[in-house]
Amino acid sequence: MPWAISFIGPHNAGKTSLLREVVRELTSRGLRVGFLKSSKESLADLEKNGTDTRLLRESGALPTVFWGKDEVFISVNAPPKEDFTFWAVIERFFFDCDLVVCEGFKNLLTLSKIEVIPEEPEELLFERVPGVIALVGRLPVPPLPQFSPEDPKGLVDFLLSKKPKRQPISLLVDGHPVGLTRFVSKSLAYTIRGFVQSLRGVKEARRIELKVDLGQDDL
Repeated sequence: MPWAISFIGPHNAGKTSLLREVVRELTSRGLRVGFLKSSKESLADLEKNGTDTRLLRESGALPTVFWGKDEVFISVNAPPKEDFTFWAVIERFFFDCDLVVCEGFKNLLTLSKIEVIPEEPEELLFERVPGVIALVGRLPVPPLPQFSPEDPKGLVDFLLSKKPKRQPISLLVDGHPVGLTRFVSKSLAYTIRGFVQSLRGVKEARRIELKVDLGQDDL
């Protein structure tokens, strides 16, 4: 499963400008980056000039996802036809990405976050929001690592130093990720590959996508 990191902060704190620079820096290093945005608003005109999703897609993020109040918009050929959990969306639509940068989702416990601090903050989110690992802003705030908005390269270096090693297999159960040890992960991957490569028409499997529906009466 690709690693995801979210950028949080109040409106007009500079999140989108920073995200564009971070995406450009990551893609310049040969990494494939996706973008996922959370919003309390309903689906808007996402294709007009100046929207966050349009700007991030033009900066190199693909797929680009808008998670609105009632709908999920994904700029890929096949839009979703069912409801998804956060990690199900990450797994299904960002599988080929090295990193997924997000905006919002501040209450998601399992998601690491970067807080972007405006020049005159009304509050510091990391004091009550779980998973904040670094801050971006000009106001010195100990004790977390902090980066200047003009230092996207330093921030990217930090992010890549925190990026976990990707396991050969990931497991979602009813839309929620289940942690696997390295031994179990490799064992499952090699076992599934062995079965698949024994099938007619399969010469060498490099990536296998498997979904098991246990709700069928005739299973």
